[in-house]
Amino acid sequence: MADRFRLIAITPEATEADEQRRVELLIDSGFDFVHIRKPYADERALRTYLESIGEPYRAQLTLHDRHDLAREYGIGGIHLNRRNSTPPEGYCGRLSRSLHSIDELTEADGNDYCTLSPIYDSISKSGYRSSFSADALRQALTDRRIKVPVIALGGVTPEKIGELQQLGFAGAAFLGYLFADVDIDVLKQRIRTIKQHL
Repeated sequence: MADRFRLIAITPEATEADEQRRVELLIDSGFDFVHIRKPYADERALRTYLESIGEPYRAQLTLHDRHDLAREYGIGGIHLNRRNSTPPEGYCGRLSRSLHSIDELTEADGNDYCTLSPIYDSISKSGYRSSFSADALRQALTDRRIKVPVIALGGVTPEKIGELQQLGFAGAAFLGYLFADVDIDVLKQRIRTIKQHL
């Protein structure tokens, strides 16, 4: 898995119609992981959400919030961020982390992978603009001190996959491209387009 370009999907903050079906479709279509990002969901709402996703899919899910539910629901990973910066005591599953600067890459040891954002101007967050240059990214991603696979996040579309691979990213995370104003048929087409660019 380390040499293959990874595909990760990140759900929108607000749950959309048929979202759980979309999560299962993404995994069935070959996405490595789907990150469940629901910062405003209370525990009951998140439990209901997780229970609506088939058990065989849960190992490929990653929780951004309410990490304590991971063990109970058989969720494969948790994601650390500014809201939740440390894993629960005794946690031994898949671990990933949000990073927003090149300097932070050297602090990512101990994680299975990290996301670095925004690589391009965000599709889903208005005004969330990239501040990375291609040269700086290429230099950082070939630095031997960086031991953790780095996943590109922010404004990622299929047409950018080739450039991301050339820069040295281990994979790409999609949010706005997969979920913003997209019905299930458009989602299927967009998944096919992503796979054509690998």
